[in-house]
Amino acid sequence: MLVVALAGNVFAQKKDEMVQRITQLENSAASMQNSLNAMQGTIDNLNASLKLATDANALLENKIKFQEDVNANQAALIQQLQKEVAELKKAKIDADPYAIITDPQNEEDSIISVIQQYFFAKKWEGRLAFVYKPETVKPYMQKYYASDYSVGTVDKATVSIPDGNYKNGDKFIAGFRSKNGFAQKVFMRKTAEGFKVDWEANVGYNEETLDNYEAREGTDKILVRVDVDKLDAAKWDEYGLGSNYYFFYPSLYVSKSSSAGQRIAQLVKGGNRCYLILEVQGQKKYSSYYDDTKYFVVVNRIVKEDWFSE
Repeated sequence: MLVVALAGNVFAQKKDEMVQRITQLENSAASMQNSLNAMQGTIDNLNASLKLATDANALLENKIKFQEDVNANQAALIQQLQKEVAELKKAKIDADPYAIITDPQNEEDSIISVIQQYFFAKKWEGRLAFVYKPETVKPYMQKYYASDYSVGTVDKATVSIPDGNYKNGDKFIAGFRSKNGFAQKVFMRKTAEGFKVDWEANVGYNEETLDNYEAREGTDKILVRVDVDKLDAAKWDEYGLGSNYYFFYPSLYVSKSSSAGQRIAQLVKGGNRCYLILEVQGQKKYSSYYDDTKYFVVVNRIVKEDWFSE
């Protein structure tokens, strides 16, 4: 009987422990379920927040796209307005053919603007900004314009410019007609600072004029710029030169057999005009026609076949 009683007590004790264990497990399970429910609630809240953020992003993207479209339309409108302004400016300028181009839009405008400003300068000093090597030519200009200076006029519609797409160092001759209708040439060159007028070439500058050289009956060699359009053979015998020389303006002689004479004859063939820098030298020769010694100036050689300065 004692054994049975002991066994019953042990069983009762184990049952209580199992009940307690089950209760503990149930409590743990319930706690975990509560945590899971809380986590699910958090997940649901995050999903809701994500949806709101996604909707907000979509709305923001739509606003950005709308603003980009507005900006693109405004840019196109600005471009159109700028084009209209440029056309209006051009129309205003074209209304006055002598109005200076102050806002060049291309190479041609830039060249015309320089030519206009050069000739329109009220004083010769004003031309310095538009000439090649201004510091070099300034004393020449001062001497050249000491007794006479006049403001020029340029009708931009008459300006002619050869070729185009000039590179630094390129030289060319432009042309135009002044207000009085006279055709004029402009010796131009492209520099790193832009287009410039080659002043020495443009005025045919000579350190000593032929008139002065002949007046003093110089026999030293000098360089002169001369434009030649024809050679003459008349009345040379009176100077005792026979028929072996060409004569051309202004009072220069060149031997027909010399390389200079042959080249000049070739250059002016067909009525062409050539701009030459020549080395000349005065000579004296007895003329039986005058029965006296006569003075004349002969071409020694061609230095350059253009007037451009170095």
